[in-house]
Amino acid sequence: MLPWGNYRMPVHFAIVRRKDAPNYRSENASFRQMLVCLRRPLWAEMLVVVADAAFPSKAHIQLIRHGGSFLVIAFARTWRFANGQALKDLVTHLPKKHYRRCWVPLEESSRRRTYWTYTKRACLRHVGDVTIILSNKRRGSSPLNRGEVRLR
Repeated sequence: MLPWGNYRMPVHFAIVRRKDAPNYRSENASFRQMLVCLRRPLWAEMLVVVADAAFPSKAHIQLIRHGGSFLVIAFARTWRFANGQALKDLVTHLPKKHYRRCWVPLEESSRRRTYWTYTKRACLRHVGDVTIILSNKRRGSSPLNRGEVRLR
């Protein structure tokens, strides 16, 4: 995706076909193919790769870093910090007093949407230094309803 002000424009995507289709390719194979073919346009200062929790693997992260792109990806809660602690321990046991309010303006009016966020710099195994961003739509959400763990 290319950031442009408050917008993010997709520069590449793939259609996931049914498994019985003649030209079927798995989601991971399609993702790897996109990463290999992806070239940043000359006019773009930065390229952001956005992926869901199904796609982070050591091979995919190496491809993204090799291309020099910025990574925003949701990791499964089973990934671990360099010290051995799991991400799910941070998500599950974080008190709500650590969250801060964040506003995002809406396009159609002068209204805004509120999120509760928590950020932390950390080191993940096999990835390196990252910024972890946890987000909720409501401050008192239970641990099961909290937003995805996103790493930049």
